[in-house]
Amino acid sequence: MPHNERYLSFRCPRWGELPELELYMDQVINVLERYLTPFFPEEEKCITSTMINNYVKQHLLPAPENKRYGKKHLAYLFIISILKRFMQLSDIKLLADALVEEMGEEGAFTLFTA
Repeated sequence: MPHNERYLSFRCPRWGELPELELYMDQVINVLERYLTPFFPEEEKCITSTMINNYVKQHLLPAPENKRYGKKHLAYLFIISILKRFMQLSDIKLLADALVEEMGEEGAFTLFTA
């Protein structure tokens, strides 16, 4: 399938479709890879543990709780992973912070996936 068609067929999961259980890093990566492959060439990893750790260090992503990631973490990672193809990380942080402050994490993610 051509890259353009893969973009058009993409559907980000909604807040209520994100796993209820908290996930470990490798599980988070599996969930994200399942959805995000249309945005990345086959030879490029869409998400790695190093990327996730760097997003936490850069305060783009809240720190995991007891090495587990919940819905809010997945929501941030979907937003970061998709938008980083088109925007700088510093701009993504500004946008995400403003939306979360205004609408909360669920509201911001719902707007992003609408």
